[in-house]
Amino acid sequence: MESIQVPDSSGGRPLTRILQRAAREDDKGNHSMALNLIEAAREICWEQLHTGPWNEVDDAWREAFASTTLSLVKRRMAILDVQNNKTVVKEAKSSPRERKRKRDKSNDKDNALLMKQLHYIDQALMMSPPNSRPLLHKLAEEIHELMIKSVQFDTEPWADNDNDCKLHTSSSTERSCIRRVVDPSMIEFLSIMKKREPVLIVGAMKDWPATSKWRDLSYFRKTCGWRSIPVELGSSYLSTDWSQQIMVLNNFLDNYIRTPVKRQRLDKAPNNGKSIIDPGKKGYLAQHTLFDQIPALRKDILVPDLCALGDEDDDGEVKINAWFGPGGTVSPLHFDPEHNILAQVVGRKKVILYSPKDSEYLYPSPTAMLHNTSQIDVENPDDKKFPLFRRAQPLEVELRSSEMLYIPPGYWHHVRSLSGSFSVSFWFGGQSAPQLSSSDKNNCTDPKLDEESK
Repeated sequence: MESIQVPDSSGGRPLTRILQRAAREDDKGNHSMALNLIEAAREICWEQLHTGPWNEVDDAWREAFASTTLSLVKRRMAILDVQNNKTVVKEAKSSPRERKRKRDKSNDKDNALLMKQLHYIDQALMMSPPNSRPLLHKLAEEIHELMIKSVQFDTEPWADNDNDCKLHTSSSTERSCIRRVVDPSMIEFLSIMKKREPVLIVGAMKDWPATSKWRDLSYFRKTCGWRSIPVELGSSYLSTDWSQQIMVLNNFLDNYIRTPVKRQRLDKAPNNGKSIIDPGKKGYLAQHTLFDQIPALRKDILVPDLCALGDEDDDGEVKINAWFGPGGTVSPLHFDPEHNILAQVVGRKKVILYSPKDSEYLYPSPTAMLHNTSQIDVENPDDKKFPLFRRAQPLEVELRSSEMLYIPPGYWHHVRSLSGSFSVSFWFGGQSAPQLSSSDKNNCTDPKLDEESK
């Protein structure tokens, strides 16, 4: 195991001592003890990652967590290989029926162990810096291949859950009141960006493998079905019933994508602890860097060339997030500080947009964490509580498969899935988004908003 450098304070010295002892036990041939010590070292790293705000965690601890996880999983896989080789030798003396029974039992046990190792790796991938990921990616792919090597995958269409969202569907003749552009050139799009104009982009995803591959849910099962992902549970992140849970992607597909919510079965999530699937909640993989975690899916999408056009203060980074869920999932009214190209790969979404000029009518949350989120339920507004909202001028668009929506920085948007849906967002540039100015606040006639902005 390579040397790990972490701060001496806050657990650094105990970690170093444990790893040094693990190395000594290895030299003595006491590999079982070394394994236990490395697992203890990983636990120390885990605790450090959960001490204080995430953005204040030293990258050295993130790297240490990735390194100890990699070492731990490699050792467990080596032990599993040795055990399987011994089993093969013993089976040679058994009858065919007995060999099959033992093999089935062994496979079940092996898959449970492999699943646990994949879960460990995914934890590390979600928390580690980019330079720590390549070896974790390679090991995750190898383990996943072992788990699916004897599985037959049949074509699996998405569930037809449009009925859940009929009341929110735009008419087919007037599904968009924003301008539609066909695969715009860089010069044309630069003009659109400068005007901060939302546009519907068509014809720009024709070369994406995802537009065909992702229509078959079995593709996800084959590619990453046993990988662990973060899933939001509840109507939206503003709701009191909202929570998050790490679950295996196959379980997510079975309980939230393939089967309509009303027919969900209670089940145990295949992660640590006994967690019950709530049949009344929707599950949503939202704003997750899935493609950093699972590179195999990253190969199916293309970063739009348009993302190369940023503001003068743009650092050139394109942040890519996945949004994967059933019909009826909602992102409440909010704005982002970057340019956003929202690419709809599978399914349909209804997006309601408001200009930054309407910010004074949109009642931003008074809390610092949700300052970019409105308090208003756009689909069921409370006129008494938010009387100025009626002055805001909405733009509506129905975003369909293989279409993109450009959302300028600072533009408020509310998003509802009209069917099972997979979207990919590309955020770039635009750190200086228009905000609600002090003069706008002072001109506001609603005392409630005045009070909230203090």
